[in-house]
Amino acid sequence: MKKQTHKITGTINDLRRLNNSPMGNPKFAITINGATYKTKANISDAYKLCQQYVGKRVTVELEQGRSALEIVSIDG
Repeated sequence: MKKQTHKITGTINDLRRLNNSPMGNPKFAITINGATYKTKANISDAYKLCQQYVGKRVTVELEQGRSALEIVSIDG
């Protein structure tokens, strides 16, 4: 069964680097319009994030993880 996804568009208010995934890939906590989401482990879009994204308008695709919505795609 395919997981249901949601897309939201907003401005990144905060971007924090988290510990790498067990595979060594970067993870981030991103605040968009006051709500904070984490990137899903091992997504390739995490490599394009940097502090220059703060204040930028983006569209993110979210997927329900084990306990919260996780970012699976970032456009913008």
